[in-house]
Parts: sequence; structure tokens; C-alpha cells
Amino acid sequence: MQIRQATTPQELFAIRRFWYDVYFLEMGRLESQADQRKKQLADPLDQSGPLHYAVRDGQVVGTVLTIYARDADLGAYEDFYGMNSDQWNHPAETSMTTKLMVVPSLRKSGLAVKLALATYEYALLQGIQQNFIDCNAHLHSFFLRLGYVEHRGWVHHKDFGEVCSMVLNVSDRKHLKRVKSPFVRILDAHSTTPIAQYA
Repeated sequence: MQIRQATTPQELFAIRRFWYDVYFLEMGRLESQADQRKKQLADPLDQSGPLHYAVRDGQVVGTVLTIYARDADLGAYEDFYGMNSDQWNHPAETSMTTKLMVVPSLRKSGLAVKLALATYEYALLQGIQQNFIDCNAHLHSFFLRLGYVEHRGWVHHKDFGEVCSMVLNVSDRKHLKRVKSPFVRILDAHSTTPIAQYA
């Protein structure tokens, strides 16, 4: 099993096929974005930020996409997450994460955590301080364990129904340690290493 960052059209094609299988065929969601002829499901922002994926035996088995607000137009998501609040340095240090998913056979394997670790470390190196995400009820405790906290509470998402809007304060070691987040070891590893400055 390898975690990689997508950089080629071929990788993106395979990832979009994976999304089609999980979101459209398995979950019956995002029909408007599904190309049933090509068996692809594109995300309007899927080329706007680092897209990490897991591959096993040549097949995509998991993904996570993070978009940095300074690099892309997040559209309605800025209001949805309340990113323009004075408490954030938006858009310079804010981001949102989506498409964190794995194949059914690996959903209890820890792969989702490994994908989250990959995108967390990359964001840390890029000077990101807040990461926003939303989830349905069955994933709420998973994100709490990672270190996310409820931000706007339970709100309605046009595609996913009732979701919890959450935020991760990337460098809040005190909180991450308190909830025993797996992110702590990455944060500590970089605490004595100069963090790369974004352009």
C-alpha cells in the first residue's frame, strides 16, 4: 500500500473512477457530477489543491483532497464554513478538505487515518492553520479523534443532507495532545524544523 500525490492526468482519471464507484454507485450521491458513460465523477475543485490517494495492487483504494483558500475560489463554501470570520487569517492560512474516503473492505483498516496524516503534514508545511470539513453523523467521532472541533454545528448540505461543520486548528498542540490525535507526532516532528513559507 502506498500513499501518493496525484500529479498526472492518468492518476486523476483513476481517482475520478474511484469517486464514481463510491459516491455514485455505492452511496447514490452526486448524480449531477457523475458521467455515467465514462464512469467518472469529477469534483469542480479536484485540480485546485493537493490530492492524495492510496494505491494497492495498481488500484485506487482511498483518497483525500485539500484545497487552500489562497489558491482557489471556494465559492459558496466560504460562507458555508464561515471562513471570513475575523478569527481566521483567511484566505492565507485556511483550507478545506473533502473526498476523504476508502473502499469498503478497508474502512476499518486505519487507511483513512493514513490519508489524513498525509494531507495534514503537507498543509503544515504550507503554513495552513485552519482546515474545514463537514461530515455526516457516522463520521463525527472519527473527526473529533483526529482533533477537529465543531465549528458551526449541524447544518444542511445540498448534496449530503445534515452534516456537522468542523474545523481543525492545525498547530494547536495542546488540544491535539488532549484528544490523542495522531497529528501530534507530525506536529512535534516539525516543531524544530523551519516551516516552508508559501509564495
